[in-house]
Amino acid sequence: MEILLTNDDGINSPALVKLAKELNKYGNVTVVAPDRDSSGKGASITLRDVLRFNKIDFGTNIDFYAVEGTPADSVIMARKEIADKPFDLVVSGINYGANMGADVFVSGTVGAAIHGYLGGTLSIALSIASLDAVQTDITKAVKYSGMICKFISDNKISKPEVININFPNIESSKFNGAKNTFIGPRVEDEVLIKETRPRGDYYFLRLDLKEEANYPEESDMEAIQKGYISVSKLDTNMNPGGYDVKSNLSAQITEYINKNI
Repeated sequence: MEILLTNDDGINSPALVKLAKELNKYGNVTVVAPDRDSSGKGASITLRDVLRFNKIDFGTNIDFYAVEGTPADSVIMARKEIADKPFDLVVSGINYGANMGADVFVSGTVGAAIHGYLGGTLSIALSIASLDAVQTDITKAVKYSGMICKFISDNKISKPEVININFPNIESSKFNGAKNTFIGPRVEDEVLIKETRPRGDYYFLRLDLKEEANYPEESDMEAIQKGYISVSKLDTNMNPGGYDVKSNLSAQITEYINKNI
């Protein structure tokens, strides 16, 4: 199985090498990721600037490439230029910081997965509910990500769709299992910070979690809040009402994790 691994935290994310080594047990992994943190880039692509990439040596037998562009650019560059074979699976992550609710549409992690899907490939976005890349233990998240990859390989699943998975930031022994969830409402608010300086006004944008304590039942946010791994299908058709947001694949992955947790 040919696997493309990317992210939006950048090529130097501590999660990237760990996940690459784990996924390499189940297929041939190629890593193509932005050369810097590209969080919040969504599914944007670069149209009015030059795109370049460099091969990076991380001391493994896995090929790593850093792209001067967005996460979506990385997927496109991997498909169109770097790889000599088509990919069977695109994996984006593991992202530090949950990607849940309608905020997935500004996530570079999910944006990369969307472009994998647009290229005709089954794509999975992976995130953990912690922004602390130093203190957060992602060992179990990496292990379960490998299990998911194995499940897809063993069952020869290839139908293109986008599956969004979030891991809770708790001790693995306290995991309550996995839940097949739907993507809920917005989780974050934009905060615009203004600073007045001698040369003029400067603005900084950040995202803060809403203070909502009770999330919709069976939503991704509720699952994480209660210590479950959230497995959601992203409705790539944006259909209003009546859409089955719990796909067969997201249900199968949920069942598989629960059997092996």
